[in-house]
Amino acid sequence: MSPRVSRVGYLKVLAVAGVMVLVTCTVDREPLAPGRLEGPRFTLQSFQGPQIFVGAGDIASCVNDNDAATATLIDGIAGTVFTAGDDAYPNGRAVDYSNCYDPTWGRFKARTWAVLGNHEYDSSATAQPSFDYFGDRAGPAGLGYHSIDLGAWHVIFLNDNGQFVPFKAGSVQDQWLVADLAAHPNLCTLVIWHQPAFFSNKNPTGATSDPARKIFWDRLYAAGVDVVLNGHQHQYERFLPMTPDGVVDQDHGIREFIVATGGESTGQPQNIAPNSVVQASTFGVTKFTLKDGGYDWQYIPIPGQTFTDAGSASCHDAPGGVSGDQSTLVVAPTTVFTNQAATITVTAKDGNGNPVAGAFVTLAATGTGNTLTQPAAYTDANGVATGTLTSTVTETKTIS
Repeated sequence: MSPRVSRVGYLKVLAVAGVMVLVTCTVDREPLAPGRLEGPRFTLQSFQGPQIFVGAGDIASCVNDNDAATATLIDGIAGTVFTAGDDAYPNGRAVDYSNCYDPTWGRFKARTWAVLGNHEYDSSATAQPSFDYFGDRAGPAGLGYHSIDLGAWHVIFLNDNGQFVPFKAGSVQDQWLVADLAAHPNLCTLVIWHQPAFFSNKNPTGATSDPARKIFWDRLYAAGVDVVLNGHQHQYERFLPMTPDGVVDQDHGIREFIVATGGESTGQPQNIAPNSVVQASTFGVTKFTLKDGGYDWQYIPIPGQTFTDAGSASCHDAPGGVSGDQSTLVVAPTTVFTNQAATITVTAKDGNGNPVAGAFVTLAATGTGNTLTQPAAYTDANGVATGTLTSTVTETKTIS
C-alpha cells in the first residue's frame, strides 16, 4: 500500500531588522517515517500493517487477583500493551511495582507503554519509581509525555499530573504537544492520559466533566485527533464523538474511552454524563485494532463477567482550518527585543479575502532563549489569533 499523502498548509515569518516578512505555503508531504518523539530526539522503529493496541488503567493491587485475571486476557493477545495510569497500587512505590504489578502485568513490560496516574505521584513528586520500573517506556524521566508511531497511527502519551508536570496553555508540555501534532500530520491519531475530561460519576450528583483537561481537547480536536483513552474512574465507558465543549460532532469529534478496568476496583456510575453510550462496572481489557484509515475496538471481560462492547470507525481530518493555495495568513509586523514580549497577531482569510473563524494557529520559533505563548483560542470572528514571543537573546527569529 502506498503511503498516504497529506496536504499541509503552513506559514513562515522571517523577522529581519524589526520587519517580519510573510511567506504562505502549501505542500504535499508524506507522513513522517515511523519514529518516536522524545523532545527533539527520534528513535526509529518499524511497524507494518494493522496494529493491536491493548490495555487498561487502574491495574495492580496486592489485595486481590483481578489484575492476574486481566493479565491472562493479554496473554492471548499479541501486539502493543498500554497502561492508562494508576498502574501499581497503593502508592506507585518500588515495592508496589515489584510485589503487585510485576507478578502479573510485568510479563508484558517489554511491549508496554505506560501512562502515569495520580497514584504514581503518591510516594514521589517525580514519580521516580515508575520511571525506574518502565524506563523510557513511561516517557523521558521526570516528564512522562512522549509519542510513538504504530503503523499508520500516531500515538501520544500525556502527563496530566499538572501539580508536578504542568499542562496548562503555554506550559512546556503544551508547547511540546502542539509541536508534536504539527510534526505528525497522520490521518489517524490516538492520545492517552489518566484523568478524563468527560465521565459518568459514581456520585449521583457529582460532576461529569473536568474543565482543567479541556486544554488537551482544544489542541487535539483542532488537530483532527480521533481517539482519546483515559483511566482513573474505575469503570469502562464509551462516548459519542465530541467537541471540546462536549457537543456531539460525528464528522470531526473525538471519541473518548474510559478503560479503568485493569483490576484494582470498579464502581457503577450513577450520574450518567451527556453523550455517554455505554457504562460498565467490570474488569477487563480494551483491544484496539489500528488500521490504515480506521480502527476497531473490543472490550474483553475477565471470565465470569459478560459485558462486552465492540465497534468500528473511520479516521477523520481536522475541522475547518486554513489550507490551499488561495488561503492567506497575515501576520502583523513586530520586533523582538531582549526580555521584551512581542505580540504575534495572525489573521486567517479564505480565498475571497473573508476572515476564517475557528482556525487553529500553531506558532514555533527558531533561536535560543525563547518563551513562546501559543494562541489561547481558535481564530475569532475576525479571523484573528494572537500569541507572544519573548527572548533573552537578540537575534533574527524565524517563526513558523
